[in-house]
Amino acid sequence: QSFRITRYRKHRQHSNDVQVERRGKKKGEWSDVSRGTNVESDKMIEEILGMDFQAFCNSVAFGAREDVRSFFGATDTERKKLFETFLGLAAYSEAEVQVKTEMKGLTDKSVFTEHKVATLQRRIDDYNNTLEELSDVDSIEEAKEQVKQGKKQLASLKKKRDTTEKKRKQAATSATRVRALYDEQYDAYDEEYDDHANAKYGVEKRIRAFQETLAGHRANVRTYQKQLGDARALIEAGECPTCKQAVTKKSGGGEMRKLEKALKDFNAKVNTSTMDIEITETELSVLVEPSPPSTKATDRADEKAQELESEVIGIANEMTNLKVRVEANEKVVRQHGNQEKVIREKIEELAEERKDLIESTKDAKKRLQILTFWRDGFGNRGIKSFLMESIIPAINKQATQYAVKLLGAGTKIMLSSTTRLKSKKAEVREKISIEAIIPYCTDTYAGASKGQKKRLDLALLLAFRNVVAQRSGSPFSQLFADEIFDGLDASGVETIGELLQELSEDVPVMLITHDPKLKPAAERTITVSHESGIAEVKTA
Repeated sequence: QSFRITRYRKHRQHSNDVQVERRGKKKGEWSDVSRGTNVESDKMIEEILGMDFQAFCNSVAFGAREDVRSFFGATDTERKKLFETFLGLAAYSEAEVQVKTEMKGLTDKSVFTEHKVATLQRRIDDYNNTLEELSDVDSIEEAKEQVKQGKKQLASLKKKRDTTEKKRKQAATSATRVRALYDEQYDAYDEEYDDHANAKYGVEKRIRAFQETLAGHRANVRTYQKQLGDARALIEAGECPTCKQAVTKKSGGGEMRKLEKALKDFNAKVNTSTMDIEITETELSVLVEPSPPSTKATDRADEKAQELESEVIGIANEMTNLKVRVEANEKVVRQHGNQEKVIREKIEELAEERKDLIESTKDAKKRLQILTFWRDGFGNRGIKSFLMESIIPAINKQATQYAVKLLGAGTKIMLSSTTRLKSKKAEVREKISIEAIIPYCTDTYAGASKGQKKRLDLALLLAFRNVVAQRSGSPFSQLFADEIFDGLDASGVETIGELLQELSEDVPVMLITHDPKLKPAAERTITVSHESGIAEVKTA
């Protein structure tokens, strides 16, 4: 199906509405299928495109618009969100959340069920004990006395339970405060760890740069050593190393001194680079990775709260059991002759309920095993990690190919996915890193000029578009380029224009621009002019 999406801005009739229309069976027929609100219509657009509208702009309408943020300049969180959207990984994250939610529900239910099974068993045991006690009751008077004593014990247990419950609430409040303090400490550690990791990465990068410089200087030393040896041999033989004419040792000394001076200079550079590496390695060695805050305080606070909670539960169970005995003795008093039959029926009823609960627990454990498998599969260490790592080489290859066409041979764009195990729950975190190299100019994106950055952005976004087009269930029938020449010099405009001409052989390219000098580059021109609130469209 074909859809037409219109986004109004300050329109007299439609204000800022979003309108979605679907092509009808007849030619030129369109029907409005917009949802009730703009938010609902945006969700519909996301269903149609297979991605959110912002990702669509980044991958298809990739132009140099200021509202479409550069992937190079995006934060790690924004990069991962865009990357997951390009690859359609959001569904796996949603599935992981659903699996974890179901696992938590099953776990909580299993704990409750196991506790209830234990409670039922205690009640069955108490009823069995009551049956034995019934045979020992010599008279109704003895049963009445047991009821009286039992109620006194119940009153005492109630008082004890209330006191313990008060302590439990205080302990729970204390545990919450301790946990909040720990979270603050961990957030501070988290920031400190990021600072340490960034500092370490910067120092290691400087070491690699020094090592590359040192290798170059050493290569120059070897070259000049060979040239000096060759020149010395030629002069000894009476031949000028430069013009090959006859020469004496004295007259050939000038050339030798030049080579010796050059060799000396490069040896000095070797020593300087070696010293730079040693200093930087010392700087790296003093970078100490921060340690996470201790969990001893939170563990003690949680343990205290759990102990008191268990004590409250124990008192409640004891009260329940005592009530059973009191009720049993009261029934003995009311209907001594029929009591044994009633208790046996109650035991059978409780035993059947306990059996059903045990069976449901087995089913829940089997389900938890299945959910654990899918939790790992949908998590960061599963399908998402595999897909991200498998597609990155293709993106790097295509982005670099475009970058070479736009910025020259040797230009590189490199995406990488790194993993760090440092979250509170020891989960895996994927960090999307990106680097750009322009030979003899800069080895970072930040060091590039504005025009170079525009071309690097364009190369990467074209690679992303290719990935989206390959993975999309619907054909990408056009390529929109919106104001992509802003801020570029004549050379940059010409280079990108040639690339768009090349791309237009495979897919129609729509170029949106205010520069009339670019008209000759297009096979067809659509001119939109605004005057007195009226837009006039002309085609040529």
